Amino acid sequence: MKKPFRTIGLILALILLVAGMTACTSSAGPATTTGNTNTGSTTSGSTSGTPKTIHVLTMDQAAMSVDDMNAVAKDFMAANPDIKVEMTYVPYEQVHDKFVTGMAANPPAYDVVMVDVIWYDEWVKAGYLADVTDNVTPEMRQNIFPSAWNVVTRKDKVYGMPWLLDTKYLYYNTDMLKQAGFDAPPATWEELTAQAKAIKEKGLAEYPIVVMETGGSLDL
Repeated sequence: MKKPFRTIGLILALILLVAGMTACTSSAGPATTTGNTNTGSTTSGSTSGTPKTIHVLTMDQAAMSVDDMNAVAKDFMAANPDIKVEMTYVPYEQVHDKFVTGMAANPPAYDVVMVDVIWYDEWVKAGYLADVTDNVTPEMRQNIFPSAWNVVTRKDKVYGMPWLLDTKYLYYNTDMLKQAGFDAPPATWEELTAQAKAIKEKGLAEYPIVVMETGGSLDL
């Protein structure tokens, strides 16, 4: 386990973050990029003068296109000629199992991975993700939602960089709310439910809540 490569993995993650900043601060998604704890054993070329390799596992659609992410990796390698970056792209549905399987290998297969919010607890407990708290500066935290940092933080330790944060927006019809007897939009889920019921009971809308998703909608 070679500690310096935790930093190298973080540096790559930061470059990816900067390239996608306008779209992600913002993921998600919260989706994020982080270095794993066993990065040293996966890097190749320990001999002086031989490029070392960072193996990156990510999904093939996460805020940036594959071409854009390849361009970021290319720029990183140009700035760091002693480091080679190998990008592996898979559908979202394959990231979790491919990473877990790769971490069971000897040496582990990946140094940097895109992590969904639902995997952090599992992977931190398993020791797959590096504690990079000391690498995160106040400047890095600027202009990123606190909720995005919550995603990558466990017990005050940071295990990755925010990458993609999905944000939901509430649009409402002021005239319809007034007709239902309300002067302001809902501030809580309970108020949303109450207002929706009132709108439906007064016959103002058959489906008072419509959840819009890419490619369609869900009427409630």
